[in-house]
Amino acid sequence: MEPYDPDEDLEDLGGDPLPDERSHLEELARRLGITYEELAELELEIVEDTDEEGQVLSTTIFFESGNPPEIMAKIAGVVDGQLEIEGGF
Repeated sequence: MEPYDPDEDLEDLGGDPLPDERSHLEELARRLGITYEELAELELEIVEDTDEEGQVLSTTIFFESGNPPEIMAKIAGVVDGQLEIEGGF
């Protein structure tokens, strides 16, 4: 499965996410404990582990090393630039 890159989606949409996509990104920001605007400043990739039926078992977020440290400090559970979330978001 290809990693999810929210920046790529924003580029494809001319910079503005569709309402459903924005809602998805807002939920991710909430789960991370940051604002949507802070999420937009981060470079990250999202990889979902799914079962044979397409059910999301876990989600791993890979954060780039150059992200703003003040935002990264707000995100609990990041180890070696990665955060695993049980299930989807």
